[in-house]
Amino acid sequence: RDQTPGGAQQGDERHGAGVVRPGELTGDERSPRDHVEVVTHDQGEAFALAGRIVVMNAGRIEQMGTPETIHQKPASLFVADFVGETTILGGKRRNGRVLLNAGREFDNAGADGPVQVVIRPEHIRVDPLGLPALITDRFFLGASLKISAKLASGEDIIVRVADTEAGDHFTPGSTVKLGWDPMAQRIISGTAQ
Repeated sequence: RDQTPGGAQQGDERHGAGVVRPGELTGDERSPRDHVEVVTHDQGEAFALAGRIVVMNAGRIEQMGTPETIHQKPASLFVADFVGETTILGGKRRNGRVLLNAGREFDNAGADGPVQVVIRPEHIRVDPLGLPALITDRFFLGASLKISAKLASGEDIIVRVADTEAGDHFTPGSTVKLGWDPMAQRIISGTAQ
């Protein structure tokens, strides 16, 4: 690109005057978040750069939406499992009530049949009324801990807590009761894929 005497850049004649190529945005022209399409397999990059994300599976669109919607309200088990860590618990819906294999029961309108309940690890917490879980592992990740546990149903549950909140609750081999706010769960009809 050529500089004019005043310091302003002029477009490259081979590409047309004023054409901005990827990587050349200075911030004065426009926001790359609003105007650039990026194809990536890096979820962190996609979440940081995108105003809208498309998740594809075998050439088929599974879900389109904002990063927040994709993460918090996955449309399918594939999206739930693909985008970030998650706990997926099986259960059955009958007459507007869901009974999880692990024992928790709650109201949820929808067709009778198998369901999968998706909960992100950051939404699971110690709860005296929660489900008993055997702590199987504890991973220190700096500012947080990742806790792996097994429910009575044999299903795995993942918890992520701030290091300062862990206390003695999460010692491998110990049992703790775990729960979550129903507003933080996503219910998907059907069985695990």
